[in-house]
Amino acid sequence: MLEKINQIIELGIKKKLLQQQTENTQLTCPTIRLNGQELFNFGSCSYLGMEFHPQLQEGVFEATRNFGTQFSSSRSYVSLGLYNELEGLLEQVFEQPVIVTASTTLGHLATLPVIVQESDAVIMDFLVHSSVQMTVDMLKGRGIPTHYIPHNSVDHLETKVKALRGKHRRIWYMADGVYSMHGDYAPLKEIEALLDKYKQLHLYIDDAHGMNWTGKKGAGYVRSQMAHHPKMVLAASLNKSVAAAGGAIVFPNEAMKRDVMNCGRTLIFSGPIQPPMLGAAIASTKFMLSDELPARQAQLLDRIHYTNRRLRELGLPQLCENDSPLFFIPSGLPRVTSTIISRLIQEGFYVNSAGFPAVPMKKGGVRFAVTYHHTEEMIDQLLTTMAREYLLGLQEEGSSVEEVARNFRIPLPKIELPQTTTSTPTEASSPSLRVEIHSTISDIPSDLWNGHFSQKGSLLHANLQALEAIFSGNERPEDNWQFHYFIVRDERDSVVLISLFTSALIMDDMLAPADVSRKVKPLRAEDPYFLTSRAVMTGTLFTKGESVVVDYGHPAWKEAMHLLVREMERVADREKASKLLLREFSGP
Repeated sequence: MLEKINQIIELGIKKKLLQQQTENTQLTCPTIRLNGQELFNFGSCSYLGMEFHPQLQEGVFEATRNFGTQFSSSRSYVSLGLYNELEGLLEQVFEQPVIVTASTTLGHLATLPVIVQESDAVIMDFLVHSSVQMTVDMLKGRGIPTHYIPHNSVDHLETKVKALRGKHRRIWYMADGVYSMHGDYAPLKEIEALLDKYKQLHLYIDDAHGMNWTGKKGAGYVRSQMAHHPKMVLAASLNKSVAAAGGAIVFPNEAMKRDVMNCGRTLIFSGPIQPPMLGAAIASTKFMLSDELPARQAQLLDRIHYTNRRLRELGLPQLCENDSPLFFIPSGLPRVTSTIISRLIQEGFYVNSAGFPAVPMKKGGVRFAVTYHHTEEMIDQLLTTMAREYLLGLQEEGSSVEEVARNFRIPLPKIELPQTTTSTPTEASSPSLRVEIHSTISDIPSDLWNGHFSQKGSLLHANLQALEAIFSGNERPEDNWQFHYFIVRDERDSVVLISLFTSALIMDDMLAPADVSRKVKPLRAEDPYFLTSRAVMTGTLFTKGESVVVDYGHPAWKEAMHLLVREMERVADREKASKLLLREFSGP
């Protein structure tokens, strides 16, 4: 996992998409300067654009003049009185007990190990924020059972609650109010109904991305949809739309607040929010409680509605359309997403990638945010440029809107390009290729197949006929394989690529160290399918030698490889395989 994440991050760094630093000597919204280029910044989560507001700046100046740049003490010993003022203001916003923490993540780390006990169980939405998942990993170490459910699946949640309710004192469901990658919402009305229905069910919800830009008094998306349930703990951020620093945990009662304040480890052993940012947070919260907030929220909502309308008009795909300021345009693999974003940056627009591990490997996309500082003209420039560069980026990486629609299970995008576009993105950049797919070696002449594989291992025509006979029509699922023969030819009928790949049930520890398999073996005596899953792989589990033969001297060999991988991905999706293994082939 670490190696894969490193590879993806290094790709982003190489393409100058990640770990960048601004070159501005002074920032002016909404632009930043990166690598000598002035860019419209659509990557900021400061949705309400409060970071330059005079009230917040004056709050910083006043706190710094009165209390200095830092107050270095654990809150367990002594806190600045500014903390009491800020928590009192936030309790006016939420009308519930509040603890302010140095960050939302540190708030999770203080709260969850205290409120979740050994007799409890945890259920997490598959896309709940990484900071929550990281904290739950600590609970696993205490033996607390944890379970994932598919994203926003209320049916799966209820099924899991029913299965656990007789075994645990409390069942904690953990989710986001506004999800940070897709910008979609938790199904709060349905969750509230389950809280009322099941006594053991409790809710821990992270509304970091929902804070301030919506909700009465800026209380956020969750509180705009439901009252503070007596079995709910809410985490909020004082970054993002509040434009300060820190987090806030909102409790259903004073007793739970007291327990966390007394026993929360990051409240005992971590440092505080420093005076300048406490001053900014106090000023921002006072603005939230003022009559000025609703007008600013309404102006942002107008920009969000305009963005949704233009996305529809241009035909750019979204996973879901809502009133969140976060937008996600699905694209696929990390390399596809990074290519599209690189093209947008070249055109003067900075946007983010939403990729692995925040989302599944093949389910990445272009992520951008609309803020109070963006005008309709800026938004229109971004989206009209994106329509063109999105198609060109897909083409450059051998993908297509059809593949996006299939992978994300969304309607086929019908993107309307600006009339000024002079080239057609769907034009082929290499000689046209033709694909043949067969399910049995008997459909392929033996001289054609053996002519490519006879000197490269055991994938001979006769051997494959025998394997097909052995691994079909059997009772046990592991004894049945699906064979896929894949041939790519050019316009002259020359073979550019020829391959066999199979789908089969395999042991997940097949490539793990031997000691792992030794530990797993006794468990398989009770459950023969423990730690097994379906995989799609080049070659077979029995054969050796090259299973993909490529004419690397052909100008379209890379496109042929893309076609093979895409077909394997389609088979994996269709057969619900969890692994894609490319093995046993040589490079150029």
